[in-house]
Amino acid sequence: MTAIETNRATITAYLDALIARGNYAQYFTPDVSVQVVGSDQLTHGREAVESMIRYLHEQAFDAHPELKTLMVDGERAAVEAEFVGSQVAEFAGIIATGKTVRVPYSVAYELEGDRIKSLRIYGLMQGLLEQLSGHSNGVLLRRYYEAVADWSAMQHLLTEDFTFHAPNNVAGARGLERHQQFLAWHRGVLPDQHFEIEDVVADASRGAVRWTLTGTQHAEFLGVAPTGRRVAVTGQDFFRFADGRIAEIWRSFDLREMVRQFSSDSATG
Repeated sequence: MTAIETNRATITAYLDALIARGNYAQYFTPDVSVQVVGSDQLTHGREAVESMIRYLHEQAFDAHPELKTLMVDGERAAVEAEFVGSQVAEFAGIIATGKTVRVPYSVAYELEGDRIKSLRIYGLMQGLLEQLSGHSNGVLLRRYYEAVADWSAMQHLLTEDFTFHAPNNVAGARGLERHQQFLAWHRGVLPDQHFEIEDVVADASRGAVRWTLTGTQHAEFLGVAPTGRRVAVTGQDFFRFADGRIAEIWRSFDLREMVRQFSSDSATG
């Protein structure tokens, strides 16, 4: 076989084993390296490189490459492919979303004999982050409302310096302890509170939710004694994200309407 034929056979066998989740590490030299272009990630050694590739395809994602183009010469090869699958575990600080991804990427290979000596990966990490970030933050927003009565879950969704801006509170209440106190107070007023999510939009840095809150008043609220009346009010929350968590919320709703419903015989229910 010529060098080109040998290299083509090596890369083809490697990709077949990768798709089948077989022993693809047998096609690496002992000192193989992987560089993720555009990041500081550089991995050396057969075992470490196999672990990295297996993490991407089998642990963080349930995924496989779909080959588009294979080019080979006497010492090098290049592949254009798509990374296809779904996110099943945390990746780069992004909580598991279950989202299906399809990311175009390319890999440049350097070969030594019939083994792969180095891999340079282009476009994969950036593409994954771009496809996951907005969807992941949408999931994060929904989890916030699911956790309003469960601080043990809520605290993992918020940054350490989280700030909550209630209506007409420009400065906001900063810190996890203050938000825990706010949520406990809110739950005391409306023990059966329920946020019905009407709309969610999110990207990598910002998000917004339109909601309807229902509940029954069981404690004083802005001077209104407990009435046992049910209320239903609509509102919007605007979010800022940092490091995969919620860093800030600005809440907007009609406080006067909520007080009116607490005070009125025409309140919901």
